[in-house]
Amino acid sequence: MNFKDIFKYTPSRDYSFTLKAVNSNNVTEHDSEKKISGSYDLDLKYMKNKYSSLINSDIQIREFLLTARDTRI
Repeated sequence: MNFKDIFKYTPSRDYSFTLKAVNSNNVTEHDSEKKISGSYDLDLKYMKNKYSSLINSDIQIREFLLTARDTRI
């Protein structure tokens, strides 16, 4: 046995797996018709739920206060 043969890797030629069919249209009719409710709390809750903000690191939702004309919004 040669020293190079010890670390040689030969992948198996027998692959036994199946791919699940994926629907190319991932947007459902309900999601495409969703309108803004006008309620900040409801819309924020919908966005956090829709985009899984607790586990999705690609999206960050930041909340902050604004002051306009001596009124905090």
